[in-house]
Amino acid sequence: MSEILIAALKVESATLASLVVWVVTGKMLALQLGAAGVGIFGMLRQLLQYPRVVATINGRTAMVQGISQRSGDELKRFTNSVFRIQAAYRDK
Repeated sequence: MSEILIAALKVESATLASLVVWVVTGKMLALQLGAAGVGIFGMLRQLLQYPRVVATINGRTAMVQGISQRSGDELKRFTNSVFRIQAAYRDK
């Protein structure tokens, strides 16, 4: 149990550090580039994030792990189920 808590603490620490870095970066960009520069930076960042979102199935790593742990017919059934759920979710 303690291993799970330590792993969760590491993930939370990394997330918090990433958030702090992005806030500081945003403030520095705002001071150097102004409002228009920050807008362009935001658009470029979104363009760079889009392929990552597509590649990781919208960041749903649990689904990716589930797909990678299966083989044969079980893989086909699991993959079809995941994509059906995603298609149904996107329609709403």
